[in-house]
Amino acid sequence: MRWMLLGLILSTTAFAGVKKDIKEGDRALADGRHGAALRAYERALDDEPDNSMVHLRIARLQLAAGNPQNALAPGRVARAAGEPGAEGVLARALLETGAPQEAAAIARQALETGADPDLSLILGEANLSMKKFATAIVQLEAASEAGLLRAHVALAYALARAGQVERARIEASGLQLRHADDPMVLAGVTVVYNLIGDLPAAQAGSEQAQLASHEHGGALALSQGWLDRAAKRHARGDLEGALWLGLPAASLTPEDGHLSWVLGTWWLQSDEHLHAASYLHRALSLPPYSLSGAGQGVVVMTAETLDKRKKAKAREQIALSLALCHEVLGDPRAEADALQLAIDAVDTPSSEALFKLSVAYERAGRFSESAQAAVAAAEADPTHAAAHFRVAQGYAAAKRVDVAIRYGLQAWQHDTGNPEIALLLADLFMQRREPKQALEILDVAVEANPRRQDVAETRDAVLRQSSFPY
Repeated sequence: MRWMLLGLILSTTAFAGVKKDIKEGDRALADGRHGAALRAYERALDDEPDNSMVHLRIARLQLAAGNPQNALAPGRVARAAGEPGAEGVLARALLETGAPQEAAAIARQALETGADPDLSLILGEANLSMKKFATAIVQLEAASEAGLLRAHVALAYALARAGQVERARIEASGLQLRHADDPMVLAGVTVVYNLIGDLPAAQAGSEQAQLASHEHGGALALSQGWLDRAAKRHARGDLEGALWLGLPAASLTPEDGHLSWVLGTWWLQSDEHLHAASYLHRALSLPPYSLSGAGQGVVVMTAETLDKRKKAKAREQIALSLALCHEVLGDPRAEADALQLAIDAVDTPSSEALFKLSVAYERAGRFSESAQAAVAAAEADPTHAAAHFRVAQGYAAAKRVDVAIRYGLQAWQHDTGNPEIALLLADLFMQRREPKQALEILDVAVEANPRRQDVAETRDAVLRQSSFPY
């Protein structure tokens, strides 16, 4: 009996301690003292490890503190225990850590029991991350009807991404009027205007957002906060989520060349080449990468001052990415211009850039410049087979057989078995009436390419025309 009474006393004391720690944690959280709140909740868990209310509080605290990864474990405990509100907290943590599929599944299941605008917002944003824009619009409309401001901003973005230009414009202009003093709303509106191609409205929105930011800690601080979250999404493979969070940062700090490069790269990784080209082109016009820049101006992504060599290398990389965008978009003239920027950026351009420039010039109908770039690529790298082959083709077309063979053999040496090189060399050797050399090349090519009927037929034709005993 005595032991039972002692156990009851200890249990009651622990329960009282837990309640005290929870109240202390709640007070600290209300005062914005996240560290003190977390320590109080952890003390409560020391006495009662399975307390789902405390786990939920910790998950919410970690989420509010910008540590969604640390919210996952306590969020899962709270949800497993059926704690009210745990689904939303866990789903938001999953979304912020780059797991939109699981976040959507939890939110969707919770919504089956009844409408919840916060869960609709999470589900809408998760569908945004998965590029399911039509589905996202439906969920974000439901959340918007409940008056959630973030849902309205996300809805405008989803409409723009879905190509619903007029609806996106109406939503964006309404937000701009109703929230003229909210820098993050205005930054999001600016993104929408950019996406729908209304550049004057985007410029005005960006200026308005920067002006409004003075009362909210400044544009730099706001931009950095959003970009930090975007970078976490990107690191976990959520490209669309990273763009949704990162693009407003550029609206607040539009003169940040490195930020434009990063966003252009994210667009490129998403196969959105038109948007990528816009941001990459902008990066080349801003410090520290512009030719007129003084090496400063990277205000968000890095505070590093680039020396001349690093600046040149970065400019080259940006221009090469821009060239790739224009290649995919089918604009060889713009591609060639971007490649020329990459080549001019460094003292010793790469043979690959020179080779790509040759190809772009040819597609643009600038044949003389194409030939010059091909020769430069071959001279820059004796092992670049494609460059040497391209030069050989040019000389072959000009009937300069001996020079064509020299470049062709150099290409063959570093890409032995290539059927196109073999066919060119065979034709050139036959023009010099040297079937033995032609057959030696063709034998290797036939063995390397047993399915290339044209190579086999060429070898047979050379054999018929030759008196060489094979």
